Amino acid sequence: MVKREEYEIKDSTLVKYNGKGGDVVIPYGVTEIGSGAFLFAKITRVAIPDSVTHIGIMAFNACAELTSVTIPGSVERIGPEAFRSCYNLREVTIRDGVKVIDEQAFRTCESLTHITIPESVEEIGFMAFNECDALQSITVKNKALKIDRGVFGARMPEGLTID
Repeated sequence: MVKREEYEIKDSTLVKYNGKGGDVVIPYGVTEIGSGAFLFAKITRVAIPDSVTHIGIMAFNACAELTSVTIPGSVERIGPEAFRSCYNLREVTIRDGVKVIDEQAFRTCESLTHITIPESVEEIGFMAFNECDALQSITVKNKALKIDRGVFGARMPEGLTID
């Protein structure tokens, strides 16, 4: 296992973040952000390099101070509950190349107001955006997209438009 000051990395998987928080830059060469790697971390923004191909289960779960993230097109799958309960997450940019947004990936991101789903996304999992109560608009670029039931919970958020 390679151990750096803020990160524990094993075989190109970031398995644990040990930093103090704030703005975080994941080292280039990391190919996977492991399950729970940033769980409860006090990070505010995260820069994910284009070497990353997978964001694991609950990777950023409960990062309550996280406000902004850009997911590069190299990421094929955003794992289940990857950003769940990131209450202050306002800006999410998903680049073209991402194929799957798994179940509950952004559940309870209460500050998220807009999301654009790029053409490359083929599937959005169960309850992926459930309890995103501030969500006002979603832009979907792939008209053949498979959207599982309950993506937005029991009902579509009021004022939601799909372009």
